[in-house]
Amino acid sequence: MVGDPTLTLMGTEKSFIGRLRFSADYLSRIEKMGLEGFNQVKLTEQRVTFGVGYAWDEKLNLSMRLPIVRKQLQFVNLAEQTHTGMGDLELSAKWTLFSDDQHQHRHLWGIVGGARIPTTIKINNLDIDGQSGTGAFVPNVGLWYGFYEYPYFLYASSVYHYAFEGFDKFKAGDAVVSTLAGQFALDHSFAIQLALETSWSQQNKMNSQADPDSGGTLGFLSPKLIYSITPDILVNLGVQIPVIKKLKGHHQEDTTLQFGVVYDF
Repeated sequence: MVGDPTLTLMGTEKSFIGRLRFSADYLSRIEKMGLEGFNQVKLTEQRVTFGVGYAWDEKLNLSMRLPIVRKQLQFVNLAEQTHTGMGDLELSAKWTLFSDDQHQHRHLWGIVGGARIPTTIKINNLDIDGQSGTGAFVPNVGLWYGFYEYPYFLYASSVYHYAFEGFDKFKAGDAVVSTLAGQFALDHSFAIQLALETSWSQQNKMNSQADPDSGGTLGFLSPKLIYSITPDILVNLGVQIPVIKKLKGHHQEDTTLQFGVVYDF
């Protein structure tokens, strides 16, 4: 999947010491893998991800996110598998290395890093695509940049993910996930955002054998509406529309629906 989770949970504004933020995000998506009528598997997924973010100081933000995942697999022989469970825990840290004090912090950039921790409980006799997580340790590191000039905001990030081997000797391909987002505030309560979110990945491997229906480049055009109900409660609604589809083998991603709520203490 694509997108920068730090953009919502850690915020786009300059943080202040001790800021505590909670979030809940809903995502719905459909993915098809394999050749239709021959070996195609259809994955329908919904997940609710709970997150907490804490600003250690003005330069360091920490967060953790835990998803609850429901997956349904439909095989070409009409067999089905359905499972709901806890996914893998995601830990993130975002550092501001440069702050343009001379121009009122209009330009900020830094590094982001973290890891996905294998907290998923493996279900025996369940296909790897139906598990609520891969059971793998996945560290990541990247760069981010933000430009602030009310009512405009521009954000870009690119993060490299490396996955170790997980359940059933499954190893996800190395991936680079990038986000380029622009935002315009109609007033202090309502904003519109448009992003291009892309992912390039190598092919997945099972028992050291490459999965021919995995890997490649995928890009989503992601419009989003953001509304501040109160100064402490922010809601967002958006979709991810696939516009770049250079995937290897037979592999298809449909439009993704997203909805989220963020609350500041």
